[in-house]
Amino acid sequence: MSVEWIGFGYAALVASGGIIGYVKAGSVSSLAAGLLFGSLAGLGAYQMSHDPKNVWISLGKRSCLCSCTWTVTWAIAVDMRFLLVMCIPSYLSTF
Repeated sequence: MSVEWIGFGYAALVASGGIIGYVKAGSVSSLAAGLLFGSLAGLGAYQMSHDPKNVWISLGKRSCLCSCTWTVTWAIAVDMRFLLVMCIPSYLSTF
């Protein structure tokens, strides 16, 4: 039975990222997401340490985190498109 050190390190990194986001910006959602996904990553690493074929928690966590990342990326892309198409031309037309 080997210990998943990389998985536990990743879990600590995700949880500490949420804590840093809370401390620097006061973001409660960052704290909640960091602790939730950090805990799930830690649970997945713990389960994989005991049974390397038990990947369901890790797979579910990674799928959810990936979909959240794509959602945020899409929202940023849409906002940038709005900025480029609507805001900048309307600002330039005032001169």
